[in-house]
Amino acid sequence: MQDLAHTLRRNVLPWVLWLGLVVGAYLAWRGMGSGLAVRGFAEGIPYRLASVEPARVESVLVKVGDRVRAGQVVAVLDARAIDGEMRAAEAEKARVIAEIAKAGVEAKATRVDMVRGLSGGKADAERSVREATTRLETARAELKAVKSELAKRKVGVAAGVVRAPDLAELEIRVAALTRNIAEEERAVKVYEAQSQSAEDLGAPAEDSWVQAATAPLEAEIKVYEGQLRTLEARRDRYILRAPADGQVSVIYGQPDSVVGPNLPLIEIMPDSPGRIVACLAEDVHAPVSVGAVATARPWAARDRALPGKAISVGPVTELPLRCRRDAQTPIWGRLVTVELNPPAMVVPGESFEVRFEPDGG
Repeated sequence: MQDLAHTLRRNVLPWVLWLGLVVGAYLAWRGMGSGLAVRGFAEGIPYRLASVEPARVESVLVKVGDRVRAGQVVAVLDARAIDGEMRAAEAEKARVIAEIAKAGVEAKATRVDMVRGLSGGKADAERSVREATTRLETARAELKAVKSELAKRKVGVAAGVVRAPDLAELEIRVAALTRNIAEEERAVKVYEAQSQSAEDLGAPAEDSWVQAATAPLEAEIKVYEGQLRTLEARRDRYILRAPADGQVSVIYGQPDSVVGPNLPLIEIMPDSPGRIVACLAEDVHAPVSVGAVATARPWAARDRALPGKAISVGPVTELPLRCRRDAQTPIWGRLVTVELNPPAMVVPGESFEVRFEPDGG
């Protein structure tokens, strides 16, 4: 009996061990194939909300982990400077409206005077031409001087030695002189025509006379209305809204901090459309082709199996940090995008165990 046991140990046991090694190697080879579990992550590209220009944060209405809906207000920036600009533009618009009313009354009075002048004959008309011409030349000379001063101040603003608001008075003066010149030019033409034919010349209709006098002011109104529309659009950008349904992942700033184009305030991770990116190390896993059947299991809920298939296979490249077991050791491989079928909502960035069928589909 002892001889039999010794014979078995000597002649059979080595073969059993060798066979076990062969089977183990085969199973290991099969495990290194596409049936081996690989790490995967729910697809998702975060949105970083920031101001288009430097601004102070007035309030943050969400916290990390909150679910948000597309269009939901998540933060408000301090827009007091823009509000001040809007009030100034509104005041200028109101001023011009008042000037239009005043110009209309003056135009009617001027027309009455013109009618009276027409009845005075050629001498009165020539005198009116001389007076209007004198006023016109005076206004032109003054306008030239004011524009010269305005140009100098603009250079000062560019150099930082003159404040931009200091230009406002000169710009208003330029606009007023331009209107005066236009009115005097029209008056000269009217009086010259009256001088040519004092008896036959008739006064223009009152409506057209008033319209001609107020046309420059109406154009100025349109300028201020355009400024207000621009300011309202800027004002709306000071209210930050969620661009899509998702979850607040990071808040970079708090009230009273300053944000801008390069200083985002809030990061929102949008809901994933049901896709997972799997990391296939080139030296460990067998290649996977498009159409390969896959099963994904969340690491946090391994009993939940989500079926899907590979819809794209990337080229060989250095895999991102989240695919590595050791962050200091680079790994080369392919990123395979798996589309869940039926679709399932997953949290972008969520970690999964992904298995591909051994036959690649």
